[in-house]
Amino acid sequence: MCVVFVLGNGVSSQGEHVRGTVKNVFREKSFGFIKIDDGRQFFFHRSDLVDGLDFDQLSEGQTLEFEEAQSPKGPRAKALRPV
Repeated sequence: MCVVFVLGNGVSSQGEHVRGTVKNVFREKSFGFIKIDDGRQFFFHRSDLVDGLDFDQLSEGQTLEFEEAQSPKGPRAKALRPV
């Protein structure tokens, strides 16, 4: 059984925890992309980071854990946290 949550911002979350590597961080636009081992990429916004994880300190290649979600524009990482 798969539980899907629809959040107020149009993002549905499957509640699965996934590990990935930060591929790109665009500080001036407050977003980035994280890639997982199977090659899929997920968009994230600075608001998707949990407390204690500083967006301005993220670096390419850093490993993070996150919840896989789906937004109207594609895959999205939510609740990113350090490993």
